[in-house]
Amino acid sequence: MSIVVPTFRRPHFLRGALASALAQSERDLEVLVCDNGGDAETAAVVAGAADSRVVHVVRPRNLGMVRNAVDGFLRARGEFVMKLDDDDRLHADAVKRLLTAARHPGVTLAFAPIDLVDDAGRQLPERTRANELHSGRATLAEGVHRPFDRLVARGTVALACALVRRDAVDWTEVPDDVATAYDRHIALQAARDGAAAWFVPTPLADYRIHPGSDTARHFTRQSLGSLRAMEHAWNAGRHVDRGALLDGLQTSTVPAARQLLREGEVGAARDVLWRALRRRPDRELWPLVALSLLPDPLAVRVARHRQERARRLEEGKRTRAGSDDALVSAAPSSWGPRSSSGCRAGGSP
Repeated sequence: MSIVVPTFRRPHFLRGALASALAQSERDLEVLVCDNGGDAETAAVVAGAADSRVVHVVRPRNLGMVRNAVDGFLRARGEFVMKLDDDDRLHADAVKRLLTAARHPGVTLAFAPIDLVDDAGRQLPERTRANELHSGRATLAEGVHRPFDRLVARGTVALACALVRRDAVDWTEVPDDVATAYDRHIALQAARDGAAAWFVPTPLADYRIHPGSDTARHFTRQSLGSLRAMEHAWNAGRHVDRGALLDGLQTSTVPAARQLLREGEVGAARDVLWRALRRRPDRELWPLVALSLLPDPLAVRVARHRQERARRLEEGKRTRAGSDDALVSAAPSSWGPRSSSGCRAGGSP
C-alpha cells in the first residue's frame, strides 16, 4: 500500500498530513512525499517524521502539479495507491477500511465521504452535509457498485478519500490537458471495462477549504480539465455505461463554456459547445451557443454580468441562511487538486 503526498512549500500543512498517514492503524504502507519545491523547511518536516516508511522525492525542478503527482504513483510499490494532498488529513482507520473494501473481487477503487474543514482545521458540518448531498454520496448505498461510470461522471467518487488498484490505471498516459482534474481522469481509468467500486459510507478524511484553494483561484482550469478527462474517456471507448459518460460530458461542458466566455476565450468556448452539440443537441447548450456567437466584447460583458448577478443572489442566500458557504465563492461538483504550483493549494472532494 502506497500513499502519495504531492507538496509544494507548505511545511505547516504537510506536517499534519504526514502525521495522519503515519498514524494509520494499517502499518504496512509506504508514504512518498513528492516535493516540488525542494525547500529546507519541507525537508525538515520529512526528517522530523523519523519513519523508515517515508520516501522523500525531491524534484530538481518544479514538474507542475500533475507530473509531480503522477511520478509519485509511478514510483509507488504498493498494490494499491492513495493520494493525500499536503493540506488534508486521513482518519486513523482510513487505509485499513478502504483496503478491506478494495480487496473484494473485481473492485478497482474504494472510496468514502469526506469531512470539510476550514483553514484552521475546524469542522464545517453544514458545508460537509451540502457537499455530500450534492455529490450523491449522502444517499449512496454501502458496498459494491458495478459499473461505476456514472458515479465518476457525476462527481460522486472523490479521490480526496479513495484508494485505487495501481494496475487499473495507465500512469504513463495521463494527459497534460486534464490539468487540475487529473483526479477525475484516474477515477475514469479505474472504471474502465465494467470494473467495480466499493463505497464505505463513513467519512475517512478531512478535506481543507481555504482561500488558496484551486476551487477559488483556478476554476477555469478545473472545469476545462474535467471536460477533457471526460472527452478522453469517451474517445477511448472502454466504458460500459456510455450514456453516463455522455451525460457527464454534457454537464461538464456548461461550466467550462461559461468560464471561457467570462475570461474572454470566446472562440474556445464556441469550440467546446460545438463539440457538445455534435455529441447531443441538449437544450441547455443553446443559450450559451447564442452568447458565443455575439461579437466577442459583448459576449464577454454579458457572461460577466450574469456571473456577477448569480454571485449576488448566492451571497444573499448564504446571508439569509447563515451558512459557512461563504468560505468558498465557487466550487466544481467534484472537488479536485488545488495548486498550479505543485500540489493542491489550500482538487475530487
